[in-house]
Amino acid sequence: MPDRNDDPVVDISARYRELLELDPDHQLLQYAQRWYTIGQLRSWVEQLDTILRAAGIGPGAPVGLVTRNRPLQVATIVATLASERCLVPITSIQSDNGVAADVEKLQVPVLVADEEDWQRERLLERCAQVGVLAVAVSADGAGSVRVLAGSSTAGIRPELRPGVAVLMPTSGTTGPPKRITYQYDQVNGALGRIAKYSAATARSLTGPVTAQRGIVISILALAHIGGLWAVLQALAEGRAVTLLDRFEPMAWADLVEEHRAKLAALPPTTLRMVLDADVPPEKISSLLAVNCGTAPLDPDVSDAFTAKYGAPVLTAYGATEFPGGLVGWTIEDHREHWKAKRGAAGRARPGIKIRIVDPETGEVLGPDQEGIVSVLSPQATAPSTSGDGWVRTNDIARMDTDGFLWIVGRADDAIIRGGFKIVPQTVEAVLRDHPAVTDAAVTGIPDERLGQVPVAAVTARQPITPEELDAWLRDRLAKYQIPVEIRVVDDLPRTTSLKVSKEGLRAMFTPAAP
Repeated sequence: MPDRNDDPVVDISARYRELLELDPDHQLLQYAQRWYTIGQLRSWVEQLDTILRAAGIGPGAPVGLVTRNRPLQVATIVATLASERCLVPITSIQSDNGVAADVEKLQVPVLVADEEDWQRERLLERCAQVGVLAVAVSADGAGSVRVLAGSSTAGIRPELRPGVAVLMPTSGTTGPPKRITYQYDQVNGALGRIAKYSAATARSLTGPVTAQRGIVISILALAHIGGLWAVLQALAEGRAVTLLDRFEPMAWADLVEEHRAKLAALPPTTLRMVLDADVPPEKISSLLAVNCGTAPLDPDVSDAFTAKYGAPVLTAYGATEFPGGLVGWTIEDHREHWKAKRGAAGRARPGIKIRIVDPETGEVLGPDQEGIVSVLSPQATAPSTSGDGWVRTNDIARMDTDGFLWIVGRADDAIIRGGFKIVPQTVEAVLRDHPAVTDAAVTGIPDERLGQVPVAAVTARQPITPEELDAWLRDRLAKYQIPVEIRVVDDLPRTTSLKVSKEGLRAMFTPAAP
């Protein structure tokens, strides 16, 4: 295993308790153009903690949270982790039935949700039926915290999870989300590894908790590891957070301008939205760089953003199973290597080792050979597949002699059409090259004769027909790679990470069961 003896020691629970003792008038959270102080956060945390303790929901007990990027949801996260309970994020972007089904399946003894979510059909009724303590929080903090149903003497007896910080859902890109267990020592270890990135980060994460300068603009959902991690790290550093419930390019740009932000995180979808919205460069001129993860980014889009706004786009690669990230670009690497390594996801982060292995034999492959990404990380949550600590992912990639990694696709996303293998990203890239297309997604659906066949959906900036797109593809791809159906849609189905949901995409082309 990678040596972690020299990693700085970080205790997220202790740091959150320290954070709550800072100046109560210090502005810590911004939402809908309004600021909330540490004193207000402490009051919400105390209210939540009192309710949970009265219900017998103590350390190690799971706390369900329907996530929205709002102040009381952040307060719930702080209350849960400061008291060493177990956070169970439940995404709010799913259907009413999906939220209720998650609550029942996860057997959480308490569900904290916004007043808006408690209006979902039968959610409160179903919580009462299975004995879940229902706690409502308000979007703006006005109504604070209140119990809607349940008591300390009734409900689900919590299955204690000592040492577990988060039961994290995966993004569910290619299928239903899974739950990944994050132990407290894994979260603390990942923060300690991050503290090695720079002297400034080390000071803010390992010294006494103090109110830091600068702000983190939170745009990813808190049910996604990227969104949750941004908030976890910011608060552990004592850094203020501004919360965007829904990404709008101009609203985001206004926040960058207001706070003179030097760094920002934009997934590929939102980065394209900023370009398409023609955000004036002067509004975001303070940015020194943009971090871009959650999905591969077309290097042409990266270069277009940098050319327009002067900020290099630092792509990154990670997975929910590895808290703290795996691979990425630094500003120094970008200056020195981008032209030669254009399109790479970057190099391994401190403390991480990456190798490429043959998908069939597990043999380690040489430079520039395509295979499966295998990871050696102190914070790996998945078991080693080889018994030596290395964990195989589902991602196909190649790595050069300098350690730069190029992500090619996903092994579990490949379409086998009559024996021919189709990598969806190859077809998607050609579709995106069409001047009318803004985004594209390709997946496979069952076929009695061929096993699977590809289908595609695109969004467009100007009118375009499926027939025109089919002709475009036939000029550029092999016949077996051509989708059997192409649809032009207003929006592509997406996950909490703003990746295209392949499961949602398949549902568009697959008749519903009677």
